[in-house]
Amino acid sequence: PPRAADLAAPRLSAPLAAMVKARGPLAALALALLWRSAARGWAARLVSADGGSKTVVLVGGTGSGKSTLANFLAGDGQVFRTGQGGSSVTTETQVERRSFFGDASLGTIELVDTPGLMDTQGLAVDQEQWAKVVERLVADVHSTHALVLVLNGQSRVTQEVKGAVTRLRESFGRDFWRVLHIVVTRAAWGEGTAAEIEATRRLMVQTEEQVVGQEFVDAAIRETIAHLPVYGVDMMPFLASSAGREEKFEMQDIEDQLGGLSLSQLIRLDQQLQGECSRHGFATFSAWKREDKGLKKKMKGQKGLYAWGQHYGNLNLAALEAFRLHVQGTDEAMQLNPSKLVGDTRKIRVRVAAENGVLLQVVPFHLSAEVQVAQVKEQCVYTVPLVGDLRKQPAGDKSDGGWLERVTLFLGGDEPTAVVTDQQLQREAGEVLAQGDKAPSEMLAVVRFKPGSPPAKLDFELLQACFSAGDAGAASALVRDRLTSAAQLTIIAEADLAERLPRTKEHGDVFERVRKLHLEQRARLQSAPDIKESLASQRQQRQERLKAVQETETELKPYLDDLKAEVEARKDEAAQARNATVQRAQDMLRIVQVKDFLKVPERIPD
Repeated sequence: PPRAADLAAPRLSAPLAAMVKARGPLAALALALLWRSAARGWAARLVSADGGSKTVVLVGGTGSGKSTLANFLAGDGQVFRTGQGGSSVTTETQVERRSFFGDASLGTIELVDTPGLMDTQGLAVDQEQWAKVVERLVADVHSTHALVLVLNGQSRVTQEVKGAVTRLRESFGRDFWRVLHIVVTRAAWGEGTAAEIEATRRLMVQTEEQVVGQEFVDAAIRETIAHLPVYGVDMMPFLASSAGREEKFEMQDIEDQLGGLSLSQLIRLDQQLQGECSRHGFATFSAWKREDKGLKKKMKGQKGLYAWGQHYGNLNLAALEAFRLHVQGTDEAMQLNPSKLVGDTRKIRVRVAAENGVLLQVVPFHLSAEVQVAQVKEQCVYTVPLVGDLRKQPAGDKSDGGWLERVTLFLGGDEPTAVVTDQQLQREAGEVLAQGDKAPSEMLAVVRFKPGSPPAKLDFELLQACFSAGDAGAASALVRDRLTSAAQLTIIAEADLAERLPRTKEHGDVFERVRKLHLEQRARLQSAPDIKESLASQRQQRQERLKAVQETETELKPYLDDLKAEVEARKDEAAQARNATVQRAQDMLRIVQVKDFLKVPERIPD
């Protein structure tokens, strides 16, 4: 086991250690330098592999422990101001750039501490404060790799949690689920942790259903929430400060065991402790200690491990390391584009469709009087996976947007009005909100393809086959296979489809849909009124011709019979004449009586 002072450094493997022992001091020095260089290179690769600095935004109710968590992540207990009780201490958004746990080898983190979502000064102050938070995030932070909702594990109220999540959901749209992390503070490590995590995830699903409607929560969002990262941790504020740790360890007479260790080393010590507990079949250190009375003696060689477990083994600081790894593994940050859902709102559907009528997706949306065109596009149109694929496809020119030329919004009653500017959209939204339940419940977003792009060349049915399969790139394969209209399928034999459409065949799902479309087209062709009439006419003509042939055969039958009889009669007469001729020739040859000069054959040839 490593010494406490060596917890931050990589250890030599057993084969390397044996080699050092065998080769002597010089080899030991060379290998030590090589190992140190490799370790530094490994650490540098780790920091560079995380994509540089990661941004973490902390939100939660007043007194939930946001600022304390921020101090732990920064590795310094004095960075963010903390308080006691239920009074709000953080009244302004604070942004600080530090190293994870104060350890430069673990990468850089930009921490954003925000005021409480449920402020103790009242709802009006809370709403005004949150509006300022969103404005600051958009103006200065721009994006985040993790949006951390901090909950107090001892005083959580379901309705307050739902209110906080609802505000985040309405502020940043459905994409916020992708970067959401939940940290439950004052939650000790122990039994029931898994059940608590599942209960928290179920609460998140209920909140999403409440915000957008149960029928609008698609499978992808439910899957994301089902794997939502939830961490339970109990943080003692003094542990985030080196001075606080030294003072407390001295008071507890464990300075010789834990003194001098940094916060990151203590977190790794906690990881090691949990690993040892798990390896020996115990859920907690307390349970292990109760069961094994000689545990302290057994851990004597593992400096600091028993002391940490005895005093701080139930804090679960290892969860902070799991959080760090998860954040550093997040490559794509979420852009902080606010929904600006203030005042009266109405839940509507936004039907995203192609210009030729192909429906791409139906997205729920909260319409407000301050709605913006860009907001609708960002939350409802560009989040549709197919639209995102269309924007990424090469356009063949230097313009942005891929195959997508523009998106036009339509809002109104029986005759929807095209809205282009924010003023137009807000005016139409105001009329919709004023009508109440009688107002239209849908908005139409029409996606127009760039002229000459593959989607623009395909007809409705082929484009629908691509989009139903979720494969926008298959449009290019169809065009390259020279199939742009479903009507072309009627002249292709089913056995020749794979040969005629080699590129489309690579898009398996789309190819199967084209195969079904081929059968439908053939069946449709055969059932078309003009085709049915033509086939019926051909059948009638064939029957009439067959009948005429039969009538002619009946009329000619007597003549044919007479002709056959005459042929047979003449045949008999010819045979009789031939036989008579042969007999006369034989009679004449017998008269000659020249035996040696001419020998009469037994049969004269015809």
